[in-house]
Amino acid sequence: TLLISPDFSCTEEVLTIISLLSVDSVLYSPPARRDDVLAVRKKFISSEGDHMTLLNIYRAFKKVSGNK
Repeated sequence: TLLISPDFSCTEEVLTIISLLSVDSVLYSPPARRDDVLAVRKKFISSEGDHMTLLNIYRAFKKVSGNK
């Protein structure tokens, strides 16, 4: 996928997904707020699969945190 990503102009997205998959988890679920967390996560779920869900989460993070 990484090798052909330039053909589809999605190299940045592929590298982001690879990076997110290389860490334990980008999702934090405090037990006391489980229901709240699940409700928020539903906003990011993609019918295209878990990798796109991770990309949606990353994009939302970048949007609120800027380039910090």
